[in-house]
Amino acid sequence: MLTVRGTMDYMHSFFNSSGLVTNETLTDECFDTLNDDFVTGIEIIGKHRGYYIFPALYAFYGIMWSTYDIAISCPAMGPNIWNNLVTNVFVSLYDLFRVFQNLIYNFNYLYTAYLDLVYFMITDSNMWDGSDVWTAGANTGLLVYYSLIYNGERQRVDPVDNL
Repeated sequence: MLTVRGTMDYMHSFFNSSGLVTNETLTDECFDTLNDDFVTGIEIIGKHRGYYIFPALYAFYGIMWSTYDIAISCPAMGPNIWNNLVTNVFVSLYDLFRVFQNLIYNFNYLYTAYLDLVYFMITDSNMWDGSDVWTAGANTGLLVYYSLIYNGERQRVDPVDNL
């Protein structure tokens, strides 16, 4: 069952692990505010529907109080992602070669993240709430990171030098 909190955790871990957002405080502030105020308020309002009006009113007050924080931090992620893609990821045609090189060199990481994501989707125990959702979002973000963002600069390790 897909819950709102599970969706927020999935998106939060995706943006943190994908490398698309260079300013992680934006994602942390946006999704923490969404989870702590909006989702919790909606859960309280749904739980106290029809009776116990004061907890529901207080939850509604909390939702309205955090609207400004969400209106500032969440839309700022879009230009941050766009600027990162334009200035760091796709600057020249060489970057397409880097993506192709990443798909070859990082195939084991991509395949492992893909298998973990597929395993999460096909198991019956995925409640879309908890640490499994965070791991699935992180695996989706790693698929993006290892295919697009990772620059492929590796230090060559010569085993003879360590003798």
